Amino acid sequence: MRQYEIQACVLFERPYRQEELFEEPLPFEDGAASGDKDEPLIGYYTTRYVTAQSLAEATHYVEEALTTDEDMPSSRIIDLACTELEFETLSPEIRSDSGNPDIPGIWYEEGMGFFSHLESDQMHHQGHDA
Repeated sequence: MRQYEIQACVLFERPYRQEELFEEPLPFEDGAASGDKDEPLIGYYTTRYVTAQSLAEATHYVEEALTTDEDMPSSRIIDLACTELEFETLSPEIRSDSGNPDIPGIWYEEGMGFFSHLESDQMHHQGHDA
């Protein structure tokens, strides 16, 4: 089994005003969101840590989790950046807050960074449909 860090860029099927998604506005100053706070949000970035037999299996776990998340609106993944890693090299915070990295699947989820616009240089493979 191998462990992977997978960073995903996800676009909503349509723009959403913050009040449609959250009870309280997102704090733009701490990086939870970027762009113009008065513009609708169009997507988010997130990172997942996964154990799998292969990179293909790891990306499948992430794609399935992100596109079937009932707490978020319909969306599609437009970019994935994947890096193989070793659990022992992660920060103590991640290691102590994670699930069991010896079991296949997602064992740690970083927060989401929402955005109201997307620059082409923010994506590794513009237009990648997952």
